[in-house]
Amino acid sequence: LPSAEFPTMPMADMALPDLRPVPSLILVFIAGGVTLAESRTVGVINSDASSPLLQNLPEGSKTFSAASAAREHGSFVVLGGNCVHNSASFLREASQIADALAGKNPRAHT
Repeated sequence: LPSAEFPTMPMADMALPDLRPVPSLILVFIAGGVTLAESRTVGVINSDASSPLLQNLPEGSKTFSAASAAREHGSFVVLGGNCVHNSASFLREASQIADALAGKNPRAHT
């Protein structure tokens, strides 16, 4: 991933920040669940350069840039979450959270 957008913590024994190791395995866990769109994005990032998934992306897009950087550094992204949402489950959970924050249903967001 581009260092400017996704910095890593420098190692204590390294003098130069540019020599920081790039992680080979990146774990992304989204509390509350992941969407199919997020899953697809991770699939694109993990795909190889000849993948048809990359053919429809604009070359300057963040997903295209992340995929290029991941391939360059040999990184692989693993996506996890409490569940995989579809549109109905995502909207249902968003509605429950909104109701809980508004005080309509205080038990929904526990």
